[in-house]
Amino acid sequence: MARALRELTARDKGLARVIKAHPRCPMDRGRRTAFECLGGSIIGQQLSTAAARTIGKRVATLSGGRLEAAAIASLPTPRLRAAGLSASKARYLQGLAQATVAGDINFRALAQMTDDAVIEDLTQHAGVGLWTAQMFLMFGLGRPDVAAPGDLGLQRGLQRLHDLDERPQGTDFIDFMEPWRPWRSVASWYLWRLAE
Repeated sequence: MARALRELTARDKGLARVIKAHPRCPMDRGRRTAFECLGGSIIGQQLSTAAARTIGKRVATLSGGRLEAAAIASLPTPRLRAAGLSASKARYLQGLAQATVAGDINFRALAQMTDDAVIEDLTQHAGVGLWTAQMFLMFGLGRPDVAAPGDLGLQRGLQRLHDLDERPQGTDFIDFMEPWRPWRSVASWYLWRLAE
């Protein structure tokens, strides 16, 4: 992380100011399991950070204090819905939990795969789209160089960093992120700080 911050600071003066304001970048998943990271991404889809955190805590409480695959797999859907999950998210989360318990999702094997292979594997499961797989790469596997062009918060962060009239999307987004290789995941964490 120290090397990433040194290189990003040297390459981009605007990003350097954001890094100075937030010197600690907690990109690792800490004590969360791989399932917690993936399940948390499902819960957080299309929600504000605050809403995702609130609902995530409620769901974790239902499964014994943290997102645990076996507990989630056995919970009745109405209890997940009562915690704030939409019908589709409850179904997706339970499906992922069941796949994890059955061994259909092998997190140890995923850790050995390339980014593209992880995305291809995970997006076979209902509810896991490109964005969710990219968040898992960043936070579940700690991959340092992931760009997520479809993330609204990252688009806003880039817009504010470069004082743009519009949010950069698609190839424009990728072009703005290019100078930050191989630390685009780390740079993303700082862009989210700008978007808050």
